[in-house]
Amino acid sequence: MALNEGICDDDRPGGRIQKSAWYYKTWDSPNLSGCVSFSTVRRGVGDKEHDHLVRAVFGRSEEAAAHLRAFPPGEILERLDLSRLDLVPTSFVDQHHRLSEVDLLFRIETTGRETYVYMLMEHQSSAQRFMALRLLSYLVAIWEWWKANHAKARHLPVILPIVLHHGRQPWKAPRKLSELLDADAALLAQLSPLIPELCYWVTDLAVIGDRELLERTAAFAPLAALTVFLLKNGRDPNLPAMVPLLTQPLRRLLDAPAGREDLGLLVNYLDRIREASSMDDVIEAMSEVGDDAVVDISKTRGYIQREEGARQGRLEALRESLVAFLVARFGAIPPSIGSRIQTSEAEDLRAWISLAATAPDAESAFLGPTPRS
Repeated sequence: MALNEGICDDDRPGGRIQKSAWYYKTWDSPNLSGCVSFSTVRRGVGDKEHDHLVRAVFGRSEEAAAHLRAFPPGEILERLDLSRLDLVPTSFVDQHHRLSEVDLLFRIETTGRETYVYMLMEHQSSAQRFMALRLLSYLVAIWEWWKANHAKARHLPVILPIVLHHGRQPWKAPRKLSELLDADAALLAQLSPLIPELCYWVTDLAVIGDRELLERTAAFAPLAALTVFLLKNGRDPNLPAMVPLLTQPLRRLLDAPAGREDLGLLVNYLDRIREASSMDDVIEAMSEVGDDAVVDISKTRGYIQREEGARQGRLEALRESLVAFLVARFGAIPPSIGSRIQTSEAEDLRAWISLAATAPDAESAFLGPTPRS
């Protein structure tokens, strides 16, 4: 199946890796050796809260697989064994996009070859017109990283880009790179064998009703269903009135072994993106789920609020430790690095401490993909 025939209808920079200017145009391999790029685009508020939720949920292979089973076209999934998703502890988001993007990378072994699922969260509030161009650079960065780790390889893995958009307005950006080129259709058709092409699939939550959204995802995993629903509706003033739709996935979540912890993750997310009075209304609406659930929700909320304060204290101490370590090793550090440290989470900070221990200078510790512990 050619990529530009089966996917276009319905993001990840590689640090300062040198980027090539080409792209494999079609998906012809019968064994589907390649990568799947899964990216999400969301509203530009509460970016860190979105990042934390998406990493915590879709960083779990089973939850990412549940989402992939629910949305992309079936002919794609027939070629992927999603039960074999493996999280790869690597990030390609560069310093220029760290405030607006967060990413996850998964590996799948398919008929003896590596396939990757790439998940990128983009914080912009509306569809990005040049997303196809950005995706091209992200995918090339992944190939460069892959090639550096497979020096004897004679082929590159295929990458399937999938964008998850949960803004309020439907996605309107071009879904093909060729649609961004300033040429008439006849010329593009004539030159198509020589012109790089990129197409990507969009899961557009703005055009999927809430009931359909839950029906698609809840069959696979209640946590994935609730996460996608709250990414779309978490800040909606009418969320309390929507809570009855969540009764079944909430009950299924609470029946799971780690249900209380996962519920705490969702409640914490809502607590951080909604006004306190509005959050009280959501909790009250959740009381309809059942007495035991209400107790869990109430206890979880208080516990999470206390834990969040402690977490922020630990995070600030870790940031200060990294800055002190860099200054001790290299002297004054560039303002760009200081800003990046102050906006980063613990996993990146720990990785940079390890890199800084052997780096020749401060800048080198912050180049390229960020290994995650």
